[in-house]
Amino acid sequence: MAERYYCGVDFGGTNIKAGVVRAKDRAILSQVSIETQRENGPDHVIGRMIQAAEDAVSQAGLTMPQIAGIGVGSPGPLSHKRGVVFQTSNLPGWRCEPVVERIASATGRPATLENDGNAAAWGEFWAGA
Repeated sequence: MAERYYCGVDFGGTNIKAGVVRAKDRAILSQVSIETQRENGPDHVIGRMIQAAEDAVSQAGLTMPQIAGIGVGSPGPLSHKRGVVFQTSNLPGWRCEPVVERIASATGRPATLENDGNAAAWGEFWAGA
């Protein structure tokens, strides 16, 4: 059975952080942090999220097809089911942005969206504090 790897992306008003983990032992294989550059608008920020994910995968010594899925943690009201960020207080101009669709399309990998607080709690449950 092939190894399973996952990429996580967390974005906020200041930084976008991405990392890759190996599922079997929950080992962190890479971590990347870049500036959000929120003043350039949603399209630019989503592009930076994709770049951070690609950089994290590359730094882990992997290729995007080896990634089983990408999880995105986002501030603000969102729809997990629709993969849309409705609005965020720290990212001006965000209105119903289709984050999951854009990331999945650009990377060729399935993606999911979760509130950043919920994502952090799930991460601690799965991998420990």
